Amino acid sequence: MESALFARHVSRPILRPPGRAAVAVLLLLAARLAGADADTAVFAEGMKALKAADYERAVADFSEAIRLKPDDAEAYLNRGDAYDGQHDYDRAIADFNAAMRLKPKLPDAYYNRGNAYLAKGDDDKAIADYNQALQLNPSFVSAYENRSVALDNRHEYDKAIADCDAALRLDASDSTAHINRGSAWLHKDDYDRAIADFSEAIRLQPDSANGYYDLGMAWRKKGEFEKALTDLDAAIGLNPKLLEAYSVRGNVHNDQHDYAKARADFNTVVGIDLRYASGWNDLAWLQAVCPDGRFRDGAKAVENATKACDLTDWKNADYIDTLAAACAEAGRFADAVKWENKYLESNPPKEFADEARQHLALFQQNKPYHDPAN
Repeated sequence: MESALFARHVSRPILRPPGRAAVAVLLLLAARLAGADADTAVFAEGMKALKAADYERAVADFSEAIRLKPDDAEAYLNRGDAYDGQHDYDRAIADFNAAMRLKPKLPDAYYNRGNAYLAKGDDDKAIADYNQALQLNPSFVSAYENRSVALDNRHEYDKAIADCDAALRLDASDSTAHINRGSAWLHKDDYDRAIADFSEAIRLQPDSANGYYDLGMAWRKKGEFEKALTDLDAAIGLNPKLLEAYSVRGNVHNDQHDYAKARADFNTVVGIDLRYASGWNDLAWLQAVCPDGRFRDGAKAVENATKACDLTDWKNADYIDTLAAACAEAGRFADAVKWENKYLESNPPKEFADEARQHLALFQQNKPYHDPAN
């Protein structure tokens, strides 16, 4: 098993943000401004804040819009969008539910709720919502894209590729579909097709931080670490808040046994966003299994792995696997056995299940697992 973002996390497809298409927003604002009433003014301020990613202000503005007009489905929809931006997924889901009650055939509400479920690690509910969004709007490109992410998470790579193909039939210049399809190819170990898709995404959108990020992932998978670092550096240069790029760069440093740089990148991730579960998982894995004992800390590993599990409602099996290794490093072998068995109950791919059983055997002998030194 590789460390942190292992092969099972080889690439993170792009999750399109909650639905707020520019044209739709402009049309909605134009219609509301025609009335020029109080709720319209505060709604418009909320949209400005949302566009600027000022989510706290957006929540306040849309809350006021709802107070002024309690049957405003769009205000609930956009406040849910703001909550999603704050990673407050439960409140986001509650608002999307409210929008659906007011407008049952609003495809963006199903799409946005699907995104929130996907962020919480509930792929089944996410797929059900994307299905509904596509039933209401068969040309909803982003719903195909994000359903491909959920399918990818379930290791249904051929279905994920089919969804990306559908998105590209609707929009041949869709760089996101190329990135997500490349991620599925990468999970199928088809590196050449993955690199081709990521490269095409960058050609279509030269300032795509995600394109460089995923291309870096592909190079890492091929063992081309210097090329990986070059592309990951480019991704971070284009988007200094692209948390995934720091995580993967940290793992490349880990692959090169530069554990200090790996730890620095993982700390940067959680420093930017305390609610980013993958960052806590990366840090916990390093603290649990690093070959260099100077970087191991069993107690901290348990604390950080538990944070990752809590943030995903204990639905991410990989984080539970990390917690098992952390408990073993902390000398809590009974807990390590319990959590490793819990991971195995998730029916991981054979490669990872075999590794997990090897780790379980160590834990049953009261021994921790550490990554090989080389």
